[in-house]
Amino acid sequence: NGSGDILQVSYLVGVDENFQSGDLGKTTFKNAFAALQKAGFRVTVDEARRKQLTYSAGAKKTHIQMLLLAPDSAEFAAEAVKAMKTADIFLYDGHAGLGGYLSPERLADDTGRPLELPKSKYQIFVFQGCSTYAYYNTAFFTLKKSAGDPKGTKNLDIITTGIGAAFDVGAAVDAAFLTSVTMGQRPSWQTIIDRVHAAEGESTALTHVNGDEDNPRAP
Repeated sequence: NGSGDILQVSYLVGVDENFQSGDLGKTTFKNAFAALQKAGFRVTVDEARRKQLTYSAGAKKTHIQMLLLAPDSAEFAAEAVKAMKTADIFLYDGHAGLGGYLSPERLADDTGRPLELPKSKYQIFVFQGCSTYAYYNTAFFTLKKSAGDPKGTKNLDIITTGIGAAFDVGAAVDAAFLTSVTMGQRPSWQTIIDRVHAAEGESTALTHVNGDEDNPRAP
Protein backbone atom coordinates (compact mmCIF):
# COMPACT_ATOMS: atom_id res chain seq x y z
CA ASN A 1 0.00 0.00 0.00
CA GLY A 2 1.15 3.51 -0.73
CA SER A 3 0.92 6.68 1.33
CA GLY A 4 -2.78 6.90 2.09
CA ASP A 5 -4.53 5.88 -1.10
CA ILE A 6 -1.73 6.97 -3.45
CA LEU A 7 0.92 4.53 -4.63
CA GLN A 8 4.12 6.48 -5.28
CA VAL A 9 6.40 5.15 -8.02
CA SER A 10 9.81 6.59 -8.89
CA TYR A 11 11.14 5.39 -12.25
CA LEU A 12 14.70 6.45 -13.09
CA VAL A 13 16.13 5.70 -16.53
CA GLY A 14 19.85 6.09 -17.12
CA VAL A 15 21.15 7.29 -20.46
CA ASP A 16 23.43 4.89 -22.34
CA GLU A 17 25.91 7.61 -23.34
CA ASN A 18 24.27 11.04 -23.52
CA PHE A 19 20.95 12.81 -23.95
CA GLN A 20 21.14 12.95 -27.74
CA SER A 21 18.68 11.35 -30.14
CA GLY A 22 19.45 7.68 -30.68
CA ASP A 23 20.71 7.05 -27.16
CA LEU A 24 19.47 3.64 -26.01
CA GLY A 25 18.47 4.84 -22.57
CA LYS A 26 16.60 7.78 -24.05
CA THR A 27 14.74 5.34 -26.32
CA THR A 28 13.78 3.20 -23.30
CA PHE A 29 12.48 6.31 -21.54
CA LYS A 30 10.38 7.36 -24.53
CA ASN A 31 9.01 3.88 -25.26
CA ALA A 32 8.13 3.13 -21.64
CA PHE A 33 6.26 6.43 -21.40
CA ALA A 34 4.28 5.53 -24.54
CA ALA A 35 3.53 2.02 -23.22
CA LEU A 36 2.16 3.37 -19.94
CA GLN A 37 -0.06 5.82 -21.80
CA LYS A 38 -1.34 2.99 -23.98
CA ALA A 39 -2.11 0.95 -20.84
CA GLY A 40 -4.38 3.73 -19.57
CA PHE A 41 -2.20 6.07 -17.54
CA ARG A 42 -3.00 9.78 -17.79
CA VAL A 43 -0.15 12.19 -18.46
CA THR A 44 0.20 15.14 -16.06
CA VAL A 45 3.76 16.26 -16.95
CA ASP A 46 5.47 15.73 -20.30
CA GLU A 47 8.97 17.23 -20.41
CA ALA A 48 12.08 16.04 -22.22
CA ARG A 49 13.66 14.48 -19.14
CA ARG A 50 10.78 14.42 -16.65
CA LYS A 51 7.36 12.90 -17.06
CA GLN A 52 4.52 12.16 -14.65
CA LEU A 53 1.54 9.86 -15.06
CA THR A 54 -1.43 8.91 -12.90
CA TYR A 55 -3.85 6.02 -12.82
CA SER A 56 -7.01 5.62 -10.76
CA ALA A 57 -8.51 2.29 -9.73
CA GLY A 58 -11.53 3.06 -7.58
CA ALA A 59 -10.36 4.95 -4.50
CA LYS A 60 -6.73 3.99 -5.16
CA LYS A 61 -4.41 6.13 -7.26
CA THR A 62 -0.95 5.57 -8.67
CA HIS A 63 1.48 8.38 -9.32
CA ILE A 64 4.54 7.63 -11.46
CA GLN A 65 7.42 10.05 -11.84
CA MET A 66 9.84 9.26 -14.66
CA LEU A 67 13.27 10.87 -14.87
CA LEU A 68 15.94 10.53 -17.56
CA LEU A 69 19.36 10.99 -15.96
CA ALA A 70 23.07 10.41 -16.41
CA PRO A 71 23.72 7.65 -13.85
CA ASP A 72 27.19 8.94 -12.97
CA SER A 73 25.90 12.41 -12.06
CA ALA A 74 25.29 14.01 -8.66
CA GLU A 75 21.74 14.77 -9.82
CA PHE A 76 21.13 11.05 -10.31
CA ALA A 77 22.43 10.21 -6.83
CA ALA A 78 20.21 12.85 -5.23
CA GLU A 79 17.10 11.68 -7.08
CA ALA A 80 17.85 8.01 -6.34
CA VAL A 81 18.22 8.69 -2.62
CA LYS A 82 15.02 10.73 -2.51
CA ALA A 83 13.16 7.97 -4.33
CA MET A 84 14.50 5.16 -2.14
CA LYS A 85 13.53 7.04 1.00
CA THR A 86 10.00 8.03 -0.06
CA ALA A 87 8.63 5.89 -2.89
CA ASP A 88 6.63 2.71 -2.54
CA ILE A 89 8.23 1.40 -5.75
CA PHE A 90 11.66 2.38 -7.01
CA LEU A 91 12.63 1.24 -10.51
CA TYR A 92 15.98 1.87 -12.16
CA ASP A 93 16.64 0.94 -15.79
CA GLY A 94 20.11 1.45 -17.21
CA HIS A 95 23.73 0.44 -16.87
CA ALA A 96 24.60 -1.18 -13.55
CA GLY A 97 27.99 0.50 -13.50
CA LEU A 98 29.55 -2.69 -12.13
CA GLY A 99 27.63 -1.98 -8.96
CA GLY A 100 28.93 1.57 -8.70
CA TYR A 101 25.93 3.65 -9.71
CA LEU A 102 23.48 2.72 -6.96
CA SER A 103 25.61 1.32 -4.18
CA PRO A 104 24.78 2.88 -0.79
CA GLU A 105 28.43 3.95 -0.53
CA ARG A 106 28.33 5.89 -3.82
CA LEU A 107 25.01 7.49 -2.93
CA ALA A 108 26.39 8.53 0.45
CA ASP A 109 29.53 9.99 -1.12
CA ASP A 110 27.56 12.05 -3.64
CA THR A 111 24.89 13.30 -1.24
CA GLY A 112 27.08 13.78 1.83
CA ARG A 113 25.09 11.55 4.16
CA PRO A 114 24.52 7.81 4.68
CA LEU A 115 21.55 6.28 2.91
CA GLU A 116 18.74 5.45 5.34
CA LEU A 117 15.67 3.50 4.26
CA PRO A 118 12.28 3.66 6.02
CA LYS A 119 12.30 0.42 8.01
CA SER A 120 8.54 0.17 8.58
CA LYS A 121 7.47 1.03 5.01
CA TYR A 122 6.94 -1.83 2.54
CA GLN A 123 8.83 -1.12 -0.68
CA ILE A 124 9.76 -2.78 -3.95
CA PHE A 125 13.08 -1.98 -5.62
CA VAL A 126 13.68 -2.98 -9.24
CA PHE A 127 17.15 -2.92 -10.79
CA GLN A 128 16.88 -3.49 -14.53
CA GLY A 129 20.51 -3.59 -15.65
CA CYS A 130 23.33 -6.05 -16.20
CA SER A 131 23.79 -8.72 -13.51
CA THR A 132 22.17 -6.58 -10.83
CA TYR A 133 21.68 -9.59 -8.51
CA ALA A 134 25.40 -9.47 -7.76
CA TYR A 135 25.43 -5.73 -7.09
CA TYR A 136 22.11 -4.45 -5.76
CA ASN A 137 20.72 -6.94 -3.33
CA THR A 138 22.21 -7.64 0.11
CA ALA A 139 23.14 -4.04 0.93
CA PHE A 140 19.57 -2.78 0.67
CA PHE A 141 18.16 -5.58 2.81
CA THR A 142 20.80 -4.69 5.40
CA LEU A 143 19.49 -1.11 5.46
CA LYS A 144 15.97 -2.41 6.21
CA LYS A 145 16.98 -4.56 9.18
CA SER A 146 15.30 -3.94 12.52
CA ALA A 147 14.60 -5.81 15.75
CA GLY A 148 11.38 -7.14 14.26
CA ASP A 149 12.93 -7.83 10.87
CA PRO A 150 16.46 -9.19 11.40
CA LYS A 151 16.89 -10.07 7.71
CA GLY A 152 15.46 -6.83 6.35
CA THR A 153 13.19 -8.71 3.95
CA LYS A 154 9.75 -8.20 5.50
CA ASN A 155 9.34 -4.68 4.15
CA LEU A 156 11.46 -4.96 1.01
CA ASP A 157 11.32 -7.09 -2.13
CA ILE A 158 13.99 -6.58 -4.78
CA ILE A 159 13.84 -7.55 -8.45
CA THR A 160 17.23 -8.09 -10.05
CA THR A 161 18.73 -9.67 -13.16
CA GLY A 162 20.98 -12.71 -13.22
CA ILE A 163 22.80 -11.79 -16.43
CA GLY A 164 23.03 -8.87 -18.86
CA ALA A 165 19.83 -6.95 -19.55
CA ALA A 166 19.19 -5.72 -23.10
CA PHE A 167 18.22 -2.09 -23.69
CA ASP A 168 15.95 -3.05 -26.57
CA VAL A 169 13.46 -4.86 -24.29
CA GLY A 170 13.84 -2.58 -21.27
CA ALA A 171 10.75 -0.49 -21.92
CA ALA A 172 8.55 -3.56 -22.43
CA VAL A 173 9.92 -5.20 -19.27
CA ASP A 174 9.41 -2.06 -17.19
CA ALA A 175 5.87 -1.57 -18.51
CA ALA A 176 5.00 -5.23 -17.85
CA PHE A 177 6.12 -4.88 -14.25
CA LEU A 178 4.53 -1.48 -13.61
CA THR A 179 1.16 -2.32 -15.12
CA SER A 180 1.09 -5.51 -13.03
CA VAL A 181 1.60 -3.77 -9.70
CA THR A 182 0.00 -0.33 -10.10
CA MET A 183 -3.37 -0.80 -11.81
CA GLY A 184 -5.46 -2.18 -8.97
CA GLN A 185 -4.84 -5.88 -9.47
CA ARG A 186 -2.91 -8.04 -7.02
CA PRO A 187 -1.17 -10.74 -9.06
CA SER A 188 1.25 -13.13 -7.39
CA TRP A 189 4.98 -12.64 -7.74
CA GLN A 190 5.06 -15.68 -9.99
CA THR A 191 2.53 -14.08 -12.34
CA ILE A 192 4.45 -10.80 -12.35
CA ILE A 193 7.76 -12.50 -13.12
CA ASP A 194 6.08 -14.60 -15.84
CA ARG A 195 4.90 -11.36 -17.48
CA VAL A 196 8.38 -9.88 -17.21
CA HIS A 197 9.89 -12.99 -18.79
CA ALA A 198 7.35 -12.81 -21.62
CA ALA A 199 8.37 -9.19 -22.23
CA GLU A 200 12.05 -10.17 -22.25
CA GLY A 201 11.46 -12.90 -24.83
CA GLU A 202 14.69 -14.37 -26.14
CA SER A 203 16.62 -11.50 -24.53
CA THR A 204 16.03 -12.87 -21.05
CA ALA A 205 18.13 -11.43 -18.23
CA LEU A 206 16.99 -14.18 -15.83
CA THR A 207 14.95 -11.63 -13.90
CA HIS A 208 13.81 -12.80 -10.46
CA VAL A 209 12.53 -11.54 -7.11
CA ASN A 210 14.47 -11.59 -3.84
CA GLY A 211 13.13 -11.23 -0.29
CA ASP A 212 9.68 -12.66 -0.94
CA GLU A 213 10.12 -15.72 1.27
CA ASP A 214 8.44 -14.03 4.24
CA ASN A 215 5.64 -12.29 2.32
CA PRO A 216 2.00 -12.92 3.29
CA ARG A 217 0.57 -15.97 1.53
CA ALA A 218 -2.72 -14.22 0.77
CA PRO A 219 -3.59 -10.57 -0.10
